[in-house]
Amino acid sequence: MAPTPASLAVAGSPASSSVREASARFPAREAIQGMKFAEGSVSVYKRDFPGLEGRVYLNTGAEGILLQSFRQAVGRYFQVKSQGAEGRPQLYEAEKECKRKIAGLLGVCAEGIAFVSNASEGINRLCNSIAWKPGKDEVVINDLEFPSNVLPWLKLSKLGVKVHIVRNRKWDLSLDDFKQHINHNTRLVSISHVSYMNGLRFDTTELGKLVHSVGGVFCVDATQSMGRIPVPMEGIDYFVSSTYKWLLGPHGCGVVYCNQGLLDGLEPSEVGWWSVADIFSPDRFDTYLLKPNAAKLELGMPNFVAIYALSDALDYLLDIGITAIGSQLQPVCDHLVEELERLGLDLITPRQPEKRAGIISFLDEDGEGIAEKLVRRGIHVWGGDGRVRISVHLYNDHHDIERLIGALSEIDGGMKKR
Repeated sequence: MAPTPASLAVAGSPASSSVREASARFPAREAIQGMKFAEGSVSVYKRDFPGLEGRVYLNTGAEGILLQSFRQAVGRYFQVKSQGAEGRPQLYEAEKECKRKIAGLLGVCAEGIAFVSNASEGINRLCNSIAWKPGKDEVVINDLEFPSNVLPWLKLSKLGVKVHIVRNRKWDLSLDDFKQHINHNTRLVSISHVSYMNGLRFDTTELGKLVHSVGGVFCVDATQSMGRIPVPMEGIDYFVSSTYKWLLGPHGCGVVYCNQGLLDGLEPSEVGWWSVADIFSPDRFDTYLLKPNAAKLELGMPNFVAIYALSDALDYLLDIGITAIGSQLQPVCDHLVEELERLGLDLITPRQPEKRAGIISFLDEDGEGIAEKLVRRGIHVWGGDGRVRISVHLYNDHHDIERLIGALSEIDGGMKKR
């Protein structure tokens, strides 16, 4: 049986109770309620995504597909917002409930969850809240990162903070590669759980232990894994994720988790009325007291429309089970890797299943052109930067892979084989 939401949540988490009502909003899944998530059920799940009609969508690493129920979720927001100020208590409760669901998904305390507009903002919140020591502090990143997890740290070099970039070796990174750059001056290490570039899934648990052994802060960007595979939170001090990819949410909402030990030492560079414990404190024109939880990183009202939609998507994913999604899609990804190798393509994604998740990439100088040719055949992948990236999520199956491989076999003149 697929893991129940309760098995993914913290013991006693309200997330486990909130998802029990989710099935009523997803009629397509009633036919398989209680069944193990497997390829045979994918055709049923496809019905929940109207954007899939008539095409093969293998580009979740860029954009996830919205659920049919998105309309109902936004409708619920509309009903509450239409009440004016009288609707605010319901908006606030919706925000709290969404945080509880995220906490249940990650297995952390809801007090450690904050909402930002995207992962880029979340990383900058951390970067700008640490009291850096120029000439002493060092930061370690790597060259398989998306710019969101590079640029904020590079900016620190202008302040006198040394930034080390771990270089990949044949599109792979190892713990030993990081050991060469981590020392007692290392203030922070930041890495993506799954690389946007080639889908490499890194062992964040072991890296976290290494970072903590020198007293550093460990930051993880899970934008390309959250909602697709379980994220091991052990040892993570600071966590960010966008929600519009594998979490099936909209734009304008990002998730931050910060553990209490780190949170107590952060001094946000920006504060707003949402950040403080009491906006009507008698001495509010003389001083302020930040909230004791991760909300101290929030400035003002969040994007409630996005929160309603994200909460709905979380119900959907929790009802299925992230562990089930990851394990049942593994054979589909294995099949894809085998077929791409059979075509002689220059694969840059690890072959080992434990070192990848939903992204599989191969090199080609005309990646963008290949993607355009595939679109004309009704197949959507991402192409550019000298590569083609294929993303496999819960609405994909072996039939989608066969259509992709068939189309790639037909395309000539741009495929660089080795």
